Amino acid sequence: MDFAWLSGKMGSILLNGVRVLTAEEVLAQALFSMLTLPARPSAHLRHLEIPAFDAKASFLSDAALDLADREMDGADCAGLAAALRLFHPAQLRELHLQRSRMGDGFALVVEALYAMPSLEVVFAMQNQISDAAMAGFTRLAATGGAAGVKQISLQRNRIGSGGVRTLAAALSNGALPGSTFYKLK
Repeated sequence: MDFAWLSGKMGSILLNGVRVLTAEEVLAQALFSMLTLPARPSAHLRHLEIPAFDAKASFLSDAALDLADREMDGADCAGLAAALRLFHPAQLRELHLQRSRMGDGFALVVEALYAMPSLEVVFAMQNQISDAAMAGFTRLAATGGAAGVKQISLQRNRIGSGGVRTLAAALSNGALPGSTFYKLK
């Protein structure tokens, strides 16, 4: 049985009277669990305790989400995309994804940008993104396109001429209609 399709049609599933998380909720929760850090003593200052970091609270309240320099695989990208679609954090203005080695998982994140009307800047430099991930922009154009994004930086990735053509076609079809700055090289 395809539970992702079923949960999308039903909203949520009840099993013996208990609400079961949807596939998107599970993916988002996995991402937040990976990013959340407990309180801990400083490695350098004996009398300093570094406070706990709640990734979900930060995601829902901060103007910038910084996931730079983290190892993000396809499941992490799916979790980020699910969190963007589920929570629509209205205050989020910047998404920092540089050097996260997300590769073509970036397409999942791009497709979810339609849910982010206030997002203005996406930094995704040095992520091993290839031509295949540019198809995410085509799917983004079909959803009406992330009108708030003004700047997207994709330099130092593996985007070739085919990916640039795909991105250009998506932009002309409505992806990122408010964008004025693209950096690819």
